[in-house]
Amino acid sequence: MKEYINPPALYKSSVYSHAVKAGNIIFVSGQCANVSEDHPEWSGSHKPIRPGDPYFQARLCYQNLKAALEGAGATMRDVVKINTYSTHPDYRRVLIEVRKEFFEPPYPASTGVVVSSLYDPGALFEVEAIAVVDTEKG
Repeated sequence: MKEYINPPALYKSSVYSHAVKAGNIIFVSGQCANVSEDHPEWSGSHKPIRPGDPYFQARLCYQNLKAALEGAGATMRDVVKINTYSTHPDYRRVLIEVRKEFFEPPYPASTGVVVSSLYDPGALFEVEAIAVVDTEKG
């Protein structure tokens, strides 16, 4: 059985689900620095906010990831694999610093990729994850 999850805390997409839970495995779509319509910085579009602030964008990506996981009944501790896309190699240090605010040892498996651009030129990062919840949890 599959469950398609779109938490109200996240922006609404008309073309994908933020998370899909299949058994005890949760697949989280790539999260960028987007906000929902009720966020104070909502601009009327789903464009990433604060395009020149990598620390803010990194934090918001991880906050959105956390919201998607929680909507699926998981936590950041349940993440077993994380894929991070950034638009500049120098942003690695930003991601490492901010990631420590959301994860603690033992850390999940991780892949980092530098790309020339994401779906919107204002997006500096996109973070996707796979989580496994204990069967007792969910």
